[in-house]
Amino acid sequence: MVQPRVQLQQAKTDAARLQRLADAGAISEQAAEQAQFAKAVPEQALRSAEEQIHTRQQAGSAARGQVESQRVVIAQERQIEAQLMISYDCGRRLPDWV
Repeated sequence: MVQPRVQLQQAKTDAARLQRLADAGAISEQAAEQAQFAKAVPEQALRSAEEQIHTRQQAGSAARGQVESQRVVIAQERQIEAQLMISYDCGRRLPDWV
């Protein structure tokens, strides 16, 4: 599969070449206009690919945020467990909520 940026560059090159030919009278103006229109297809493909990349980056950031939140919760739980173990080891009465 050809990458969208490569497709776009090829379409721009082709459109420019056909426009020069049309300006020189070697081909019809309609053919050059069709090339300009065809250039829009890879431009849209490139925009679509960039939007997909952006969406995936946002999803990755959200996932990293969730992982970090879970790490914080786990650290807090471990801290509470450690405090409870210290209380238990010291012979103190455990809180009623335990």
